[in-house]
Amino acid sequence: MYQIISHFQSIASNTFHKLYQLKEQIEQQYLALTSEHEDLMKQTQRIQVIQENIKLFQKKKITSMNFNKTELTEKTLLEETTEHNTLYAHSGCHHNFHLNCHLPETLELGAEIFKGYEVW
Repeated sequence: MYQIISHFQSIASNTFHKLYQLKEQIEQQYLALTSEHEDLMKQTQRIQVIQENIKLFQKKKITSMNFNKTELTEKTLLEETTEHNTLYAHSGCHHNFHLNCHLPETLELGAEIFKGYEVW
């Protein structure tokens, strides 16, 4: 082994100390850069999640813009009478069949008092 290293140039012992210090600096910088890289990757992931949420909310907004919450309905205007009226209980029908009706008053659908009456 001596024969192999005997032709190498001699160096001062403090050179090894300088090399060790440089190695330590490089490792510290490497650890700092690795940590910074991990932080940047986490921030990138958070940004991607936020971007996806923004896209979803924009899609919901566009869908909601086409949704009309206003529903128009007709309201039955009852005529004032001195007696009760007979209303046809069919959905969409708002007609007073008998103003001042003389049939007994009831709220029961298909009550016996209506048997024999034909719908207009």
